Amino acid sequence: MEAKYNQRTKDLQDRHAQDRQELSAKIKSLEREKAHLNERLELVIRDQSSESSNLSKRYEKEREQNERLAEELEAVKAEKDRKIFEY
Repeated sequence: MEAKYNQRTKDLQDRHAQDRQELSAKIKSLEREKAHLNERLELVIRDQSSESSNLSKRYEKEREQNERLAEELEAVKAEKDRKIFEY
């Protein structure tokens, strides 16, 4: 009876140790995956930030060019009106 009890206890302890090892391995795997995903997220955020900055600069450049072209158009119109008035 005692041998049966000791065997049962040993089997349970072995099973418990195996379960702990499996769970520890799973935790390590999940931690590595989490770290990898965090790195990818940081890269995406950095890329989006860079892209946003580039778009802002591009928008500002386009806006300035639009203003310059509008001024040039007004100058050309004024020159045309002046020439028409002179003749």
